[in-house]
Amino acid sequence: MVFLHCASKPTKRDNGLEPLLSLLEDEQKKLLIHRLFKIDESTVTVTDSIYNPYFENYSTQIMSFNLGAGSDKLSAPVRDRRLQPYLVAVVEKLLAEPESLRQSIKEHVKQMETERNLPEKNDAFLDRSIDFALQVWLMMNSRERTNDTSPVTKWNGDKSLNYFVKELFPVEKESTDLRFTYRFTAANIERYSGVKIVWTRYISEHLSFDDEEEYRKLKIFPYKRWLKDMLELAKLQRPSTSETNIEHGDSGTDSDAPQQPGESPTAVGGHTSERSSTANGLSDHTDTSDRSKPAAPESISAIPLPSKLLEETLLSLDLLFPFQNKRTRQFLQKRNHDYIFYPQYAKRRPTLNDFSYWKPRLIDVLSEYQNPPRDLMHAAVYAY
Repeated sequence: MVFLHCASKPTKRDNGLEPLLSLLEDEQKKLLIHRLFKIDESTVTVTDSIYNPYFENYSTQIMSFNLGAGSDKLSAPVRDRRLQPYLVAVVEKLLAEPESLRQSIKEHVKQMETERNLPEKNDAFLDRSIDFALQVWLMMNSRERTNDTSPVTKWNGDKSLNYFVKELFPVEKESTDLRFTYRFTAANIERYSGVKIVWTRYISEHLSFDDEEEYRKLKIFPYKRWLKDMLELAKLQRPSTSETNIEHGDSGTDSDAPQQPGESPTAVGGHTSERSSTANGLSDHTDTSDRSKPAAPESISAIPLPSKLLEETLLSLDLLFPFQNKRTRQFLQKRNHDYIFYPQYAKRRPTLNDFSYWKPRLIDVLSEYQNPPRDLMHAAVYAY
């Protein structure tokens, strides 16, 4: 059963624009989800649920589309119903011809305008429409730069989107003996390391630190429903896509469990009074020489994001927000993000070697957790 969020009543915005929150009717929402993710409309039920954050992001991106930047600001607001044909046209083109360049997508959109007798738009509008589709469909920050400090991953179109996206996500192939302890959770990271957990709308920012905040903010991409829908779409387009070795299902472990007897003092995730001899606080056998290596090419897929990247992102949410953990539940409820909490994606707790795309970033997070600022070290060491 697939659930969708009911639109809430919009409110006025300070910039004078009439609110651009998605005002789609229930049936229109079902159709949009079907067109973006190929989900059977008959299985879609409209109710308040974990689709809520997806449609909030959809509304935010509509607002960003209208605000724009520089000399290409729009003379009048473009509403949801006018943007949808462009969104769907871009997605359908990429699904049908995944190796399309940006220019061929623009030509396809122009053809759509002609067929639907829509007013012809200039190139700036078409480019912005493509970026809007990438923001909504692929959750990529491909847009004109505004006051938002999030890094922009602009696709200029000199290569296919599939190839461009793969370059954004290097892969770490080296194995490691480092281990997670059950105390390594987002709630404990924030409580004992002085690192604040913040949410990001863009998957490329997942598990990254905000360097403008001296690495005191950790960005988490929490859109679990979107990840699952994209993964299912990837399987429809390329049947054999499951690359992780963790079985999927619902299970849970108490992540506040005490440290196991005999656990190494440098075991990742557990604070101790000893530190590793290396500069970053981790064991010196970790080989990071291949961290900048692009992911190995996959067979041509209509889904630009690699399926293993989607799976690893789900696993990382399992890791940081463990099922049936009281502190995690309180942490998420306080932030109105309960939808991350349930259900779990995998049947067992992931290990560091289950990750390749996110392994380098997880190692960085582990290092910060294991080596908190001096004013927090006492609380971290004696927390249990």
